[in-house]
Amino acid sequence: MNSGELGRAGEPVVQIPVALGGEAVVYKRETIAAIYFGKITKWNDPAIESLSRGVRLPDMPIVVVHRSDGSGTTYIFTDFLSSVSGEWKNKIGRGKSVQWPAPGSVGGKGNEGVAGQVRNVPGSIGYVELAYARENHMDSAAIENRSHEYVNCSAETVRVAAASKALVSASDFSIVDRPGKRAYPIAGYTWAMVYQRGKDPSRARMVHDALEWTLSNDGQRIAASLDYVCTPQGRASRCARRAQTNEVLRFLRQP
Repeated sequence: MNSGELGRAGEPVVQIPVALGGEAVVYKRETIAAIYFGKITKWNDPAIESLSRGVRLPDMPIVVVHRSDGSGTTYIFTDFLSSVSGEWKNKIGRGKSVQWPAPGSVGGKGNEGVAGQVRNVPGSIGYVELAYARENHMDSAAIENRSHEYVNCSAETVRVAAASKALVSASDFSIVDRPGKRAYPIAGYTWAMVYQRGKDPSRARMVHDALEWTLSNDGQRIAASLDYVCTPQGRASRCARRAQTNEVLRFLRQP
């Protein structure tokens, strides 16, 4: 949540990372930014052909597809674009919603909307959650990471990215473009957001217990079965998240 969203909440909010996910998309880091800028407009552009040796690409326009609704998925994707392109960072920036610059870009609501556009529009490109891509058997290609290795979006490569920054907070949470040969560069956390102080102590206890279970080994195994990625399980990470969930119960200890 940004400062404006926290202000509209009216009361203090605790934000807790509960799972991880990647975003499936295609091609080289700078090339992706150029495509979404509208600078690369055809699939047989030399910049793409140089990455696809031995593959004959069509003389077909690229249709850029993005989320039309504000979303964490868009934030992670534009965070990545801002990390690999100074021009994108300065002109467009990162956010849950941005002004997409590519002429003729198409919006889709939710992951299902983006996927539908990609399926129905020839020559289109879009970004969707790893879980959604797997559930719907959508193809994706490898992306060049910071180590100049081409890496596919998978639970393993997202986990490697997260492991390079085990401690995250609501103000320091980005894990895009992390170092490591096997680190997938477009990854981020899924968050639970709860009020720090509740009016009903019994409900606060239930919320706390639910969050504790979500972060437990049992809860994380279910996240993995749904094609999300378990949070880092190191001692420091577990202790940090437990401290965050305990904030929910602070008001119970008030005299």
